[in-house]
Amino acid sequence: MPVTFDSLFLAHIAASYDKQVYLHDSLGDNHRWQFDLTEGILTFNSRLSFAAQVLGTESLESHTWMWGWANEASGIPPHLLEAALKMRALGEREHIRAFTASQMLLDGHISGYRFAVSACGVTQANCFYRAEYDGGALYLLIRDPAFRWRITDPLLRIARLFPEMVAKVGISNHLNALLHYLQFYELDWTRTDRYISARQPGTTLTAEFDAEHRLVTLSAMHA
Repeated sequence: MPVTFDSLFLAHIAASYDKQVYLHDSLGDNHRWQFDLTEGILTFNSRLSFAAQVLGTESLESHTWMWGWANEASGIPPHLLEAALKMRALGEREHIRAFTASQMLLDGHISGYRFAVSACGVTQANCFYRAEYDGGALYLLIRDPAFRWRITDPLLRIARLFPEMVAKVGISNHLNALLHYLQFYELDWTRTDRYISARQPGTTLTAEFDAEHRLVTLSAMHA
């Protein structure tokens, strides 16, 4: 199947949503951010710092998205644009205009959030951060070995977060999104007609979908 903006978003939305929940739980609702554009260091509350890449910016004034590699006026160091350039190279290879056009009007399909979800998966970033400022927002990909990721029971986490994600984010194929989510956690599964089952020591997950691949039920139980 051809690689498209939509297929990439679908493939990475569940894992990316999971990563954002993890980041939010780590930072809390009230936090401050600061980004060192020279060193590429994103700092929260003057105490927690991670290496980050510049993906792009949303302007609330012009209602547009601009990729970091196109923002020559800001003088972004080349080493902070590796992820954005990887997305452009992917766009050139797969003929995805959204990844190669330097600037685009924001709409339901074009948004920093959708770009960040796709880039977070493609570049295997820890997560992304939407750094708001007056007049817009800067999208940063956190890519740092020091970023701690501790999930002890992924099936229970999937059972909690996947329905939440489905309710908040519009996607066309819930079944495929769940399969990609299971792949992210390197879990094995079986599929029978409209059912998916996944197991790990002590926990079993079962999901049911309708004929349109929309989620009907999802549960995880301890054995």
